[in-house]
Amino acid sequence: MATSEVYVERQGSSATQQVYGTMGRRTSACAVMIPVLLLLVSSASLISVKAESSGGINASSSSIGLVPSEPKMGNSVEIRLTLENSNAFDANNVEYRFYKDGISASSKFWENIVNIPAGETTEVSATWSALTEGEHQVWVEIEYGGDAPASFFKSFTVSGLANLQVASSSISPESGIREGDNVDVNVEIENSGTVASSSSTLFIGIEGLPSLDQNLAVAALNPSESVWVNTSFVAPVSGNHTIVILPDVNGEVEEVVENGKEIRETLIVDPEPDYLHSGDLIVSTPENSIRGDWEVSGVVMRKHASGSNDVALGFSFPEHTGSPIVIQPITVTLSGDTDEVTQSWNINLTWETIQSLGEGQHLLQVTIDPSSLLEQAVTSNDIANVIIEVRPVPNVFLDQYAIPSSTSVEAGADVEWRVSILNTGDIPVSGGLNVEWEGSTTFYEINEIAAGASYIWTETLATLSTGAHQATFRATWQAAEGSYDSDETDSVATGSIEAKTTLNMQFSMSTVELVGSNGLPATPPLDPGVYTLSIQLTSSGLGETVLICEDVTGGVSKTLFTQDVNITQRGDKVDHECVFDTEERSSVIINIRSSDNTVITVPFNKGYNVDLAQGEGFEENANTTGTVLLFGFAALLLIGVLVAAVILTRRVFGEVERDIYEYCPACEGEIEGYEDKCPHCDFNLKRARRRFHDCGDCGENIPSLLENCPYCGSVQDLRSQFQARERKQLIALPEEAEEPAEEEEDEDEIVAGTEDFDSMAGEFGYDEDGLESEWDESLQEAETEIDEMLERQAASTEIEGQTEDEDEEGPVAAVPNISTPESMMSGVDLDEMLGDKKERRHLVDAGDDGQVLDASDAEIRGDLFEITGESGVLPGEDVIIGMGVQDHRLVGNELPEEAMDFSFEDDGLEPALEKRRRIASRRKEQSEAEQDSAEQVGECGACGADIAVDADECPTCGARFA
Repeated sequence: MATSEVYVERQGSSATQQVYGTMGRRTSACAVMIPVLLLLVSSASLISVKAESSGGINASSSSIGLVPSEPKMGNSVEIRLTLENSNAFDANNVEYRFYKDGISASSKFWENIVNIPAGETTEVSATWSALTEGEHQVWVEIEYGGDAPASFFKSFTVSGLANLQVASSSISPESGIREGDNVDVNVEIENSGTVASSSSTLFIGIEGLPSLDQNLAVAALNPSESVWVNTSFVAPVSGNHTIVILPDVNGEVEEVVENGKEIRETLIVDPEPDYLHSGDLIVSTPENSIRGDWEVSGVVMRKHASGSNDVALGFSFPEHTGSPIVIQPITVTLSGDTDEVTQSWNINLTWETIQSLGEGQHLLQVTIDPSSLLEQAVTSNDIANVIIEVRPVPNVFLDQYAIPSSTSVEAGADVEWRVSILNTGDIPVSGGLNVEWEGSTTFYEINEIAAGASYIWTETLATLSTGAHQATFRATWQAAEGSYDSDETDSVATGSIEAKTTLNMQFSMSTVELVGSNGLPATPPLDPGVYTLSIQLTSSGLGETVLICEDVTGGVSKTLFTQDVNITQRGDKVDHECVFDTEERSSVIINIRSSDNTVITVPFNKGYNVDLAQGEGFEENANTTGTVLLFGFAALLLIGVLVAAVILTRRVFGEVERDIYEYCPACEGEIEGYEDKCPHCDFNLKRARRRFHDCGDCGENIPSLLENCPYCGSVQDLRSQFQARERKQLIALPEEAEEPAEEEEDEDEIVAGTEDFDSMAGEFGYDEDGLESEWDESLQEAETEIDEMLERQAASTEIEGQTEDEDEEGPVAAVPNISTPESMMSGVDLDEMLGDKKERRHLVDAGDDGQVLDASDAEIRGDLFEITGESGVLPGEDVIIGMGVQDHRLVGNELPEEAMDFSFEDDGLEPALEKRRRIASRRKEQSEAEQDSAEQVGECGACGADIAVDADECPTCGARFA
């Protein structure tokens, strides 16, 4: 078959296209040529259309293309525009804009710029979405180079679509559906589009149950036409289900809206009648009971049924493995026409029923319809559990160690005992403690102890005062009636303490009696013979000891009498008698002590001179007045010597007082120190000297004029003790030369105290107080004078603004009848006297008993002498009074026999009083310059005579110094 060549040439085009085909059939070339020819036709039509131009940029409605050319509603169309640059240069930033159905700001949907090379064309595009059905125009506006915009448009038509949707649906029946029932579903499908739809498929199913899905055919529908689709299915199991309805499930129809057409309906399938426990089971038991009863209660519910029926409840302990526990079932009646009916129930379990369970928690199971006689949809909710607790018997536990307040006390003293008690049970307990203590048993009732709580029992008990012993304590818990204690072995607490006693005995010197063999009191010197010495001892503490009376004359100890002593009551007094024979000795020394030196720390030691001249056959009724007078005169002389030694060796307290202050404490004006009133502000210095206060650091009572505490050295604020005053303006007066009046010495002062000569002579060594008692009294007086002076000042209160003539108000301490501070402390610097403040201390020693100073307090006396500057005789030192050989046959401050010879030459001695006056006069006449240059001398502590400071013996009275 011959082929023919077809040649088509487009006018105005420089290209020539050829299409070749085969005769008798349509070739592929022909298929290509058809659209080419169409384009040539359209190009030819452009020649006849007037182009719009702005600044050399050309376009027209014919240069607008639509893709697709026939759009449908709801879809989009792409608008393509060809722009031509007729300029000989490149056109940059050519503006173009697209509008919907007219040029306005609100209808513009695209705007942009483009660059076009010189003499060439370029294509731009924009998309118009969500097309609506009907006729539309797309407007284009171009603008370049500042030229006026050029606009044009192209019209196009949007065709309509079908739209299938569910107009209505229904489910029948609407309620009361049970599993297995037929359920009807009716659905109306409507075409709401503008064009007819083709046939489609409707989906009806139950969500989660794919076996029930249905796809139903729907015929073609014209616009606004609808059709009913009816179907049914078997109701699934009870519960809430969702029915899903979806038209055109396969997408067979092109629709305006493809999504969001699904319809969901709820299907409620009622279950079969059901019986279940409503809420938790409750178990209640009497408070504080461990043996029941246990009341179990609950609520049974019936659902999806009406009328009246009985429901059985069974009870069991599924975890119990012991003896079977049989509990009879109970019946609960349910009635009513509502969908849900409830009925409460309860059962009482006794200890006899469940005692085989034992103590602890046990699981009780309650089952609805245990015999499975009822028809119900669900049986998994027929069982409910609850805990039955059998409480254990409470146990009262006592800490095995009872705690005392002290492990060692004085016999007869109190001890506080503490016992810890714990209730380990679940219920309270009550009872008390049986306490065994010091041989007796006492019951102490204790109130209720809560479950799991602890209790501390405390009680103060007194130990027996029978002496040292081991006191044991035992407390046992005793449960009250109706209470419990499961284990009595841990209900006991024990403890023990040491009751000790420190027996101490002291001699009562006022009870000393010496009786001769004739039954009459005897006084030294004794006649040779047998005597009975009796004395009373006072005890402190408890215990036993042995009193030993011995003859220690000449250093040889001979036991005369022993006495067993057992002190069972504090403060008991013991009378002790000792019989001794003077034999042929000039003196006898009797010593009474205890077998334990800690009981009597200071033994009784007494020496008696024996007048051997009496011998055998002397008359007991002979006149001894001469001897008594002789010894009395000797005692008087010795006491006078002792008093003189104490007074003359004591530093003048007036000098000491002068060192206390140099300025008025009220106005700080300078003063001499002897004034009674401050010359600057009339402050009463005399009263201020008697004022005392407590040191803020150590608490000691000190004079208020002291700048430093003499005990601890702390600085005292004088201004805080007295009200501040302003100094008065003093008018200077010409000084008048006055010669100081010579102070007359009170001659009677040095013999003060001798009016009690009889008692003092008796205390010298011839009665119960011993020879050294006078030494103790004299030295104690010297020590206490300073203390009393300080107490005077502490006793005075507000003295500011008062004169010596004004009445004193407020508490004032009693002032002893001793020398005034002005005369006793004048010229003495107290700080210098007391030494370094940091080294000051309280005067105590190991033997200090806290009572009056006696021979056991020698260390304190030594400190006092060192502080005050006194130089006296300390207790325990040997002092020889008079010249001659020392005889150690006497006790205490021993007097040699030579000193008892009172015969003397008139020219050998002068009276002690005259000698002391002479010494005082000589000191007064000696000037200050002469004193500085004179040889340093001291004073004899016995007679007051001047002696060299390094002398070992007084040349006047013969006293020796260690």
